[in-house]
Formats: sequence, structure tokens, C-alpha cells
Amino acid sequence: MTSPRKSAVTTLGLSMAMALAFFSLSVAVLLLYSGLDAVRDFRAQESDIFNKQQLAAQNAAKTVSNFINENFSVLETAIGLSPFDRMSGTEQKQVLQTLVGLRPAFRHLVLFDDRNEVVAQASRLSSYASKAFIDRLKESLPGKNPPVERTIGPVHVNPATSEPMAIMALPVKNVLGDVQGTLIVELNLKFMWDIVDRLKVGETGYVYVADRKGNLLAFSDSGRVLKGESVEQLEAVAEFIRKGTSAGPVLATTYRGILGSTVVGTYAPLTTPDWAVIAELPWEEAYRELLLGIVTSMGITLAMAVLAGFFGVFAARRFASPLIDLTETASRIAGGERDLQAEVAGPREVAHLATAFNSMTAQLRQSLQDLQKQFDELKRTEDAYRRSEERLRLAVEGTSDGIWDWDVRTGQTYFSPSYYTMVGYEPDEFPANYQNWLQRVHPDDVEEAVRLAQRAIAESSSFVIEFRFKTKNGEWRWVCGRGKAAGWDADGNTTRMAGFHSDITERKLAEQQTRAALEEKEVLLREVHHRVKNNLQAIIYLIRSEADQCEDKRGSRFLGELEERARTMALVYEQLYQSENLARIEMVQYLSDLAANLAQAFGADRDIPIAVEPGKIWLDVEIGMPCGLIVNELVTNALKHAFPPGAQERGRISVALRKEHERYVLRVSDNGVGLPPGLPWREARSLGLRLVNLWATHQLGGTIAVEGPPGTAFVVTFPARRGRAGQNGPC
Repeated sequence: MTSPRKSAVTTLGLSMAMALAFFSLSVAVLLLYSGLDAVRDFRAQESDIFNKQQLAAQNAAKTVSNFINENFSVLETAIGLSPFDRMSGTEQKQVLQTLVGLRPAFRHLVLFDDRNEVVAQASRLSSYASKAFIDRLKESLPGKNPPVERTIGPVHVNPATSEPMAIMALPVKNVLGDVQGTLIVELNLKFMWDIVDRLKVGETGYVYVADRKGNLLAFSDSGRVLKGESVEQLEAVAEFIRKGTSAGPVLATTYRGILGSTVVGTYAPLTTPDWAVIAELPWEEAYRELLLGIVTSMGITLAMAVLAGFFGVFAARRFASPLIDLTETASRIAGGERDLQAEVAGPREVAHLATAFNSMTAQLRQSLQDLQKQFDELKRTEDAYRRSEERLRLAVEGTSDGIWDWDVRTGQTYFSPSYYTMVGYEPDEFPANYQNWLQRVHPDDVEEAVRLAQRAIAESSSFVIEFRFKTKNGEWRWVCGRGKAAGWDADGNTTRMAGFHSDITERKLAEQQTRAALEEKEVLLREVHHRVKNNLQAIIYLIRSEADQCEDKRGSRFLGELEERARTMALVYEQLYQSENLARIEMVQYLSDLAANLAQAFGADRDIPIAVEPGKIWLDVEIGMPCGLIVNELVTNALKHAFPPGAQERGRISVALRKEHERYVLRVSDNGVGLPPGLPWREARSLGLRLVNLWATHQLGGTIAVEGPPGTAFVVTFPARRGRAGQNGPC
């Protein structure tokens, strides 16, 4: 049995719970009803607010439009009452001066005739400023035809006063309706400011004017206008810039207004000029009545909820007594009396609760028995897991590679014993963490190692890097580090990285020895190229000496051709000796040098240019050499035979080497007299052409074709031979 004090506490807790339940339910129902009603009122009143705001913007736009139209009307009336075409210049000027005196907004009036020449003018400006204004007008007038309709130009800011100005233009017609000239007025929009300043929206609302570029033209704060402020970022102005006057109806919206506060605003576009009048009403004033209604509704809802809470307390105290015994029974069972049964008594719901409680305690006893069995099974599983973990530990300790496991979030790291012993340390001799690893990486390798590790973390990928690692005795050993993402959080971010280190010092030493051998071989090969070039130069010197002593012209010519062939081969080895790549030659530079030698040898006194098509093509020596010899023979033949004395057209020779798909195309062409018709050039007695055919078909494995007339073009096509290259991955 429980004490009276304990029963009172229990009853009070249940009473409060039921009171809170009644209170919460009442609040939920009332809030739902009030909320739906408030939403309906909000939408209705918001629509009314927006409609009022649109009407205010439209009324303001009419006022601004009247200002513009009034000025147009004054000018049109003056044109209609004053026959400018029959008036003298003095009379015309008097009319314009009268308009300037009557309308303070008129800053400058200029009358042009039908040829856009100035007839008369009146101004509030100095003579110098008037002349500058007229010069600008003449530059902007289109052609010689005056406008046939009234127009107003874009707003511009006077650089002297920072006041906004607009140019108005009206056609001047005679009684028959023929256009006789143009009346142009510079309108000072500052006078529109007073009109806009007097326009009010509600109690605290305001109006301002902007053009299609977002420039502020009129506002109560004239200083902002004089500064040439742009308001294109405001939502209403941006909407006007985007839609203009051709879109459908303009809707009011809520946004941050020109004064920086939240407003309900909209705009009304003007057709002439292309401006917009924006009306903004502070949000507090626009929604004042609506907010007051919402506050009143919330007060009523709260009062009704409090009444419901009092009713809940009363009902709870009446119905809580039958539950006290059930609560006491539950407490004793929780204290260890698990065989105790609750008495089934009281109202039907409480009786059902007691029955369910007894059933629950029976199931609880059964669950405790099942839980004991599961605990025994879990203990056996834990023992098996411990043995498996021991086997894994022995495997890790037995490998020669160092294994690491890094928790990216906490920085906690595991280094296997081999990780330490591989670089001369005892296991766990220094703390296993990221910073200790970083301190032992060679300074030249730190940046790349960190970059690859961070990229693998960011991309949840793997990485491989070779770096130098400092041993305990201060030496550096080469290590191949491999790692990959091994854990992720709910957002897919990498939380864990794992991998291993392998000692690759011996392999690196072998690579260094191989690299040194290759460098030595490269030096020897470069020396071979140099010696071959020198030997060919000696042969060229001997051929030249023999040619100088030869009295037979045919023999001398043959020796000269032989000298050029030897020079062509020597040029290849000179290019190879000077190149970083000792097995391939850059053909365009080679052919350019060859063309320059041939022009000097055979065409120096004839001024025949030899053009080599620019580009970058590298060929192996066994391909580049025949190409050079072919070009030597064909260009030499062209210089000798293609341009006989007395030719009307200036001679030129072109050499081009291109790669098309998997084939190379070598083209040597000239604009000379061409080959004799029907000449079987493949069977010609000329040694040069026979050599060309031999080099093209046998050494290059290609084909040769001849085009022309006009001129002659030899086209050699041969397959591209692919080089062999090996590629080894890291580590």
C-alpha cells in the first residue's frame, strides 16, 4: 500500500497531464480553425492591399505622364499658333524665348529646318554651353529627314549640375501638314521632383521614377537623384527593366524598398517616355489591420485554451483514483517483484488497462529468459571474434609492409609494428598520428604527398605516391605509399583512410643506375651524330674541291648535285645534334633550312622564293632522311628547269608536309612551265627523278603522283609509322 502523500503526488501528476492534454488539444483545434480563417482573411486583405498599391502606382503614373504631356502640349500649341515657316528668324527666336520664360523646365530650345540646320534658339545657358549643346544635337540627328512624330530621348545627367535631362523633339508642320523642321527642347526633369514629392501612398508611402536603365530620375531625396544613383537592383525596377511596357498586368510584391525597409510595391509603366513610376508602402502600414486581427484572434484562442486546461484538471482528479493501484503495482514489479499481478477493477478502460498490464508482465518475464539466452550466445560470439582479431594481428605483424589506419575526423591513427621496424624504429617508439608521419617525410616530397592525400579524402578515392622517409639513424629511404578511403559518414564524406607503406629503396637505386646509363648512352649518341655530320662535311669539302678542278661541265654539274645530296644528309645530323630528341627530327625547321641552302646554291641570282608551310611535325631519322632527299631533288629540278629566261610570271616554289589521318602527305609544287606533255617521268633518264621514285616507293613504302599543268606538283603519300613506348605505373 502506498502512503496518502504518495497518492496525492500521483493524482496531481495525472491531473496535470490530462490538463495539458485538454489544453494542447484545444489549442490545436483553435489554432487550426483560426489559422484557416486567418489565411482566408490574409489572402483577401493582401489582394486588397495589392490592388490599392497598383491603383496608387497608376494614379502616380498619370500625374507624371501629365507633366510630360503638358510640356508636349505647350510645344505643340506654340507650333500650331506660330507659323514658323512664314516667320522671320527674329520672330522665331522671340517665340522660343517666350516659351523659355513661360516654362522653367525648358532649359534649351532649338528650331531646325528640314535640312537639320539651326534656324533659331533660346536658352538659359551661356553661349559656349549653347553651342556645345547644338553640336551634340547635330551629331545625334539621323540624316536629313526630320521626325514626323513627337519623341522623347533617354535621360542623361548634366555633368555641370548633375541634374537629369531629357531631349524632346516635335515635328514643325505647315498648314498642309508637311514637315518643315524640328523643334527640340532640353527638358529639366528636376521640376518633376516637386510633383513626385507631393505624391503620397497611404500615410508613410512614397513614389519615385526610374528609366529602363534603372537610373533614379525623381525622388523625395533629391541628393540621391543628383548623384546619378542606380536602383536597378530593386525588385519593382528590375521587373520593369525585364518586361517593359509590352507585358501583361503588373502585380504588387513585397521586397526591400529604396529606403532599405520591407515594402509592398509595384510600378506603372509610361509609354512615352519609357519610364516607370514605382509606388512603395511600408510593410507595417500595409498589413497593420491584418496584424491587429491576427493578434486579437490569438488572444481569444489562448483564453479558450486556458479554460480547457481547467476543465482537464477537474476531470483528471475525478478519474485518476482507479489508476493509483495500477501505478503502485507497476512500481513494485519494477522493484523486483516480477510475479505480482495487477487487480482488474474500476471503469472498463482501466480494467482493460490492468488486463493488458498483466499480459505485458508475463511477456516481460519470457523476454528476460530469452535475453539471457541471447547474452550467452553473444558471449560465445565475442570469444570467436577475439580469436579472429588475434589471427589478424599475427598476420599484420608478420608482413614486411607497414600498415596504417587513419581516422580523419579525430586524428586517431594506427601504425603496425612493421611500419616502425621498416625505418629502424621499435614498435610504438613514436606516437602514431598524422603529424609524426608528416615530420618524417622529405621536405621536397611533403607538398605532393599532402596534396594527393587531401584529394583522396575530398574525392573518396585512392592514391599512390613515392616519397623519401627519414629513418631513425637520419638516413632517407624511398617508400611507396598506397591508401584509399575506407569509411564515410551519412553525407558521404570520407571519415577513414587506410593503406600501407612498402620499402622501394633498392628499386629506386636500380632506376638511378639505369637513368645514369641512359644519359651516358645519350651523350655517346650525340657524339656519334656530331662525328657523322663532321664526316659528311669533309665529304662535301672533297666533292666541292673535285668539282672546282673538274673541267667537264657535265661532271662538274653531277658533283654539284652530289654535294647537295650530301649536304641534305649532313643537315639531318646537324638537326639531331642540336635537338633534345636524338632519334627524331623536327621536319618543318629541317625543310626550311634545306630550302634556304638550295635557294642560296641554285637560285641566288634569280630571286625565286621557296615557301615551307609552317607547322610542327616530328619524324624518325629513317623517315626524315628520305623526305629531305626527295625535297632536295624536286626543288633543285624546279630551280633548274621550271623557270626558263623570259617567263612572264614570277617564279615560286612551295613545300608542304601534312599528316592526314594515318598517312603523311609531302607536296612539292611550283608555278613554272611544267613537265613536257606525255613525259614518262618514272622512266626518265634523269637520275634525280629515278632517285625520287626509289625513295618514295621503297624507303617510305608510299606512292608518288604528279599534278599539273599549270605548274608542276609532286605529291608523295606514305604511311605514318608508330613508335614503340613502354609505360610503367608507380611503385
